[in-house]
Amino acid sequence: SEWQDERDYSNLAKELGVMPVGLSMPRVGLTQEAQERVVAYIESIGDSKKEERESLGVYIMIFFGVMSVLAYLWKRRVWSEVH
Repeated sequence: SEWQDERDYSNLAKELGVMPVGLSMPRVGLTQEAQERVVAYIESIGDSKKEERESLGVYIMIFFGVMSVLAYLWKRRVWSEVH
């Protein structure tokens, strides 16, 4: 067709049903920016709760820290009565 270059072998490959040796299909991939946008979109759709989960992690670590201090103080109180 008129929009394809003569060096584009995709029509030949379609007609023959095989890719000629030494030739490859033309690269019609995404630009780097478009690829990054697609990856960001897929990540946001695939894991929509990621931000919520990451912010919750901070609160859980604080909770564990407080509980560790309380457990340590309780242990000292209990064992001080034993000795």
